[in-house]
Amino acid sequence: MEEEMELGKTGQKRSLKERCKGIIDGQENEQKKTKPHNTTKEELLNALGLSELKDRHPMSLSGGQKQRLALAATLYQEAKLFFFDEPTSGMDQKNMLRIARLLKSAIREDRIFFLVSHDYAFLQEVADEVVEIDFLTGNFRFPPTSESPR
Repeated sequence: MEEEMELGKTGQKRSLKERCKGIIDGQENEQKKTKPHNTTKEELLNALGLSELKDRHPMSLSGGQKQRLALAATLYQEAKLFFFDEPTSGMDQKNMLRIARLLKSAIREDRIFFLVSHDYAFLQEVADEVVEIDFLTGNFRFPPTSESPR
């Protein structure tokens, strides 16, 4: 039997308003809505260092803050499969580690995450499996990750 799976995604080309629907609009009542990941909006914002900015308009945030807000909004979705395109692009080490910790905890909740990144240190921190793709030759390589047996 085929099962439909909702997709949660964030990327570099979606509008901020579209990416942040649900986490900033305040239209949902969290007490009535059971999230499969049991994470509140406040917990997501806090994990990404955004809780003190929750009352600000998204367009008044810095680029990195907007990016982290979009990530929080994506993780707040009830999807089981997530696609992230360069989630740490332009982030400093502190925020890269915040994102890595948050994604690792979300992955443990039996959700599938597909990450595209040039940040190999980030992938080593988060991923169970890494696939390197050489677009010139079309070759694939599966280097060991921190989770792989050595």
